[in-house]
Amino acid sequence: MEKVKAVLGFAQQDLSGYFSAYSEQYRPELGRSQEDWREIRRTRVTRPKGI
Repeated sequence: MEKVKAVLGFAQQDLSGYFSAYSEQYRPELGRSQEDWREIRRTRVTRPKGI
């Protein structure tokens, strides 16, 4: 179900829904901090304006 929330959040450009699909224990790859990962994802999820 969490994968569905992430996909729907991404498709609808709903950052809250997208991020809620990830556990607080999620560790981004490449040693990034969660805040750095969230900022990168914000950019990717909200651009372009329509997916």
